[in-house]
Amino acid sequence: MHRAKGLEFKAVFVVDAADDVVPHPQAIDTPDDPADRAEALAAERQLLYVSLTRARDEAFVTWVGAPSRFLAPALAAQPSPPALTEGARGLFGPAVVTPSPFGRGMG
Repeated sequence: MHRAKGLEFKAVFVVDAADDVVPHPQAIDTPDDPADRAEALAAERQLLYVSLTRARDEAFVTWVGAPSRFLAPALAAQPSPPALTEGARGLFGPAVVTPSPFGRGMG
């Protein structure tokens, strides 16, 4: 995710965006000062944002268990969970599959 800034891809896959992975536990548990912790949390949110906005046409997000707290607004906006194939249900948690609202190729 750190190297994606400034790049653009037709599709982006963010794999394992579970709440115990994104935000990275070490990034938010290490700072003792609440202001530093808030800053670290904001940096983690921005990292996910940059990753997803690199998608020109589609962004795919997967997780196991609870999704990242950063995904809550996007998940709440979806009318119903996207359909998954039976094979995918055994491997991944729910998936957000959506055209990227940030792409220049959409029209």
